[in-house]
Amino acid sequence: MIFYNMPVTLLSCILHGLSVTAVEVEVDILSGMPRFTIVGLGDTAIQEAKERIISAVRNSGFHYPRTKKTVNLAPADLKKQGPVFDLPIAAGLLIASRQIPEPPDLKKSLIIGELALDGSLKRINGALLLADFAKKNGFERIFLPETNDYE
Repeated sequence: MIFYNMPVTLLSCILHGLSVTAVEVEVDILSGMPRFTIVGLGDTAIQEAKERIISAVRNSGFHYPRTKKTVNLAPADLKKQGPVFDLPIAAGLLIASRQIPEPPDLKKSLIIGELALDGSLKRINGALLLADFAKKNGFERIFLPETNDYE
């Protein structure tokens, strides 16, 4: 199956101490040899996201695209750390491969979460700060792990 879509852009964010910075998660699926590349100054946890995402997508009953996949975390000059980009990357892959529809209000949503290999979401740190950032910056929705609902 070959996809010639435009890249899908989702919005996420990252904590740096007590400050929050928005991050665009761009996902593109192209024809070519199967490869999964993540660019944008990600640490080891972000590079390891590839393995979590492959397992989570398959174990959630979806098809993992066997094509060239490129993910850009922008701004590219900002160091990014941790597994919080797992969920937006996986969602971007599923939207770009047409397995789930693109929500009409995607640009007004923040998506943050670490995936377990079975596709479930793990608790993240700083959910209250992230929710406050979303509210102050006009986001209408924030997608977080359910285990953070107490915050």
